[in-house]
Amino acid sequence: NADVKTYKDQVSNLKETKIADVPENICFERIPGQGRSRLCEVEASYEHGGAACQLVAKGFLHRTKTADIAIQNGGGCRVDIEKGDFTIDDGYTMLPFSNTIVTLEMTGKDIIAVLEDALSSSHDGEDPSTGAYPYVAGLLMGVDMSQAKGSRISNVEINKRLKATAWSKIDESATYIVATNNYIAGGKDGYTTFATTAVSATSTNTYMEYAQTMLDYAEEVKTLEAPPVSEMSTKSYICTNRPKHTPDKHPAQAA
Repeated sequence: NADVKTYKDQVSNLKETKIADVPENICFERIPGQGRSRLCEVEASYEHGGAACQLVAKGFLHRTKTADIAIQNGGGCRVDIEKGDFTIDDGYTMLPFSNTIVTLEMTGKDIIAVLEDALSSSHDGEDPSTGAYPYVAGLLMGVDMSQAKGSRISNVEINKRLKATAWSKIDESATYIVATNNYIAGGKDGYTTFATTAVSATSTNTYMEYAQTMLDYAEEVKTLEAPPVSEMSTKSYICTNRPKHTPDKHPAQAA
């Protein structure tokens, strides 16, 4: 009927509402050099991974005012950010899950451990969950997949809220506030240390909805650009047998 059509038209118009400008394509990728982007050559992500998911982590960090760093799993992001207008529909297409942002107090040692978990989940076994690959705003790390689990991450540096002019070595005994989505905060996608570390009892749900938080960030900054290489959490990536792009086997990201 007419009322239903009016409602559908209103929804369609809302979806098309422009939130920000995108001057250049921002490449989506899970594992560095995997080749999932529909817009970018594989070389664009070969060393440091995908800028789109790194930007999502940056947006979450910016909007979660209490957090020092933000961790986002690559599979929680779904598509490139295309040059042109960034709309409400684009935000929900990129982040289609009904997750919320939570914060946890974690030691530097436990942060490294949960990132090791993610690398193992995204690379190990016959059918790894490549969507587990971690993107972290406010943290840098070297990744060497030729090493055993527990020794794959090195040279970890922190820049709380990306506010400092210089990065500093992570203090494994210090406590940091980590923002992440409630899916992996519950230990899903291989992020087991999130669920088992003693300080996970400090978890706080901000109730900031996943896609809306990114839309709020986009609306605030007005222009979405790929984070500079100096902010890409994967400083270097060594892997002689990168998991190839296969049809999406990443589990639905539900709480």
